Amino acid sequence: MFQVQKYDIPFWPKRVIAGPVVLNDLGEVLVGYGKKKAALVTDTGLVQLPIFDRVKSILENAGINVSVFYEIGQNPTDLQCEACAEFFKEVQPDCLVALGGGSAKDATLMANVLYTHGSNCFEYDVVHNNGYAKIKPNKLVFTVAIATTSGTGVEVSRTSVITDTKRKMKMVQSSDYSMPDVSVIDAEVLMTMPKKLTAWTGMDALTHCIEAAVATPHFPVSDAISLHGIKLIQQYLRTAYYDGSNIEARHFMGFACMLGGMAYGPNSLGLVHGMAHQMSTYWNIQHGLANSLVLPHVMRYNAPANQKAFLAVSDALGVNVRALSVTQAIEAGVKEVEQLRDDLEMPRYADELGAKKSDIPEMVKKALTDVCTPTNTKLPVTVDDCTNLYLKLFKD
Repeated sequence: MFQVQKYDIPFWPKRVIAGPVVLNDLGEVLVGYGKKKAALVTDTGLVQLPIFDRVKSILENAGINVSVFYEIGQNPTDLQCEACAEFFKEVQPDCLVALGGGSAKDATLMANVLYTHGSNCFEYDVVHNNGYAKIKPNKLVFTVAIATTSGTGVEVSRTSVITDTKRKMKMVQSSDYSMPDVSVIDAEVLMTMPKKLTAWTGMDALTHCIEAAVATPHFPVSDAISLHGIKLIQQYLRTAYYDGSNIEARHFMGFACMLGGMAYGPNSLGLVHGMAHQMSTYWNIQHGLANSLVLPHVMRYNAPANQKAFLAVSDALGVNVRALSVTQAIEAGVKEVEQLRDDLEMPRYADELGAKKSDIPEMVKKALTDVCTPTNTKLPVTVDDCTNLYLKLFKD
């Protein structure tokens, strides 16, 4: 019997500036908000690239004083976020500018919370410490997120995921108040992504859209958004990978990434992310790459629990679902995901990346308590189920 769900969704995002060369408007935008002193946060790789110098110059040319923090890795840690918060205390910015993919943006959002509210990352962990209610309105520093990848969608998300170095697990900060105030999606910036990063982040965006489309909460607006994101990724990701200068592909991949971030906010995610978070923590596998490895296996595992939702996913992936049985159409959708991964020249197995089977028992424990797992399509997820899914990531 159909049950009507209740929704209480803080509408998202706050402000999006998108299109080719819109980055050039950033200084004027911040001046319009009365900002004079920016903390520019990026990662150890981007700080060496021309895009970093360009952003810094745009801000300075608008009369904004800029201080820089760049000690952020590909899987941001609590120690990096706490160091970033200490940096904010030193420079006293009136706005934060996060430049990068998910790593820089996650770290900036968490450091903003630490700077304005005090304490440590674990205090605000919504998974293990009821951190959601501890973040107060109107306290956080004004934040701009500039997307340099098409993957995480965190530029329109209220959530940041951080590695707890002591407990060796992922922590999640999430609050209605921590979403970036301005998101910048510039196709010309996205054209600077190398092929490998285009593949990794593109599969991350696809995972967000698919998991949001089949998660146990169903906000109809998010359902529609996630399915359109899947269509855009299926249409444009290969082109963006093989022809990085194709501005149309970069533009629409930027929007697909944003749609994924918008969709998983209300609808949440699932076991793919629950497992992938541990793969990044234990095996240091880049997040989007980890998602791509486990996504097809979890799709097959979940599909019997909600065939209607998975049929819609297959349709969005371009499968002629009306010409096939339900089970055939769903399997064809999974094969489309596997084919896309192969076309992007990505590995199929985690042991190619140094993964060790001996880590699996501990990873399973943490995957089952991950913030994303309770909204998985199929519930409950058992220890044996999760273990077998991890084992599928090994050749033998």
